[in-house]
Amino acid sequence: MRKAQINELAEVQNSKNHRHGNDHAPLFVFLHMPKCAGTTFRIHVEKNLAPDEILPLYRDIDKRYRDRDFLKDYITSLSEERKRKLKLVYGHEVHYGIHDWLGRQGKYFTFLRHPVSRTISWYNYRRQKNWRDKEISRKFVDKGITPTIQQWLESSPWVWNEMTGYFADFGYCDRKKQYSQQELDSILDLFFFVGLTETFDEDALWLYYLLGVRKQFFRSQNISKKYFDPKDKNAMEHLILEKNEYDLEIYQKAVQLHDKVKMSEPSYRRKIIGMRLRRAMSPIYRCVDKLTS
Repeated sequence: MRKAQINELAEVQNSKNHRHGNDHAPLFVFLHMPKCAGTTFRIHVEKNLAPDEILPLYRDIDKRYRDRDFLKDYITSLSEERKRKLKLVYGHEVHYGIHDWLGRQGKYFTFLRHPVSRTISWYNYRRQKNWRDKEISRKFVDKGITPTIQQWLESSPWVWNEMTGYFADFGYCDRKKQYSQQELDSILDLFFFVGLTETFDEDALWLYYLLGVRKQFFRSQNISKKYFDPKDKNAMEHLILEKNEYDLEIYQKAVQLHDKVKMSEPSYRRKIIGMRLRRAMSPIYRCVDKLTS
């Protein structure tokens, strides 16, 4: 697999991974990795972009989106006008190759998170939502026991290397028991930008700039209640990392690329400052819109 060239973020990628020979503007494709701040990003694009510019792909809209063949049939059946107007496809069920099905150049991006904080966030979320897990219910909840994070983690293999598994589920890599460093690196080659939850505010503003989000800005969304005691973090960190070896390698590579991409964009800092100013003025924009509507 050829590595995607990382030049200026605003330019269309010239890599073979992203060149598909038509004259349309590039299609932005956002893989919403669970528990990586994607809900906040989703709210912003849905409130700022026109309905015909976006295509959300989430199970709460249609569970069949997870099926690659079904989704391909659905995407290719869209009218040519609908395909042409699309600016962003996004969601949990975003399969690699959607840009081909739409006949567009694809600019894929995602957000990743350190496996320790991501796993703790999952624990808090699952506990807040009454677990939603038959195995956890059978072993603990039905017996009146609230599982500790260690009990939950050891009983929830689906969360082990979940980011790696998520890429495999949606066609960004093959599903395997073992991965080489080269295979893990090749996953990120498919993305023109990989943001980090830890630097979400700045990374999101840059992407909002590229997508044309200008007027409405909102606070962070989908923040789980904190059940896990931070004092226990050091004790749990070893176990979490033991269960997330590949996720950690992908995350560490993402950090390296993240810094490299920012350095390659000379106007990055200036544009971030401009977007922060727009965000500060967003209440004024909303008032003007109400007065003029």
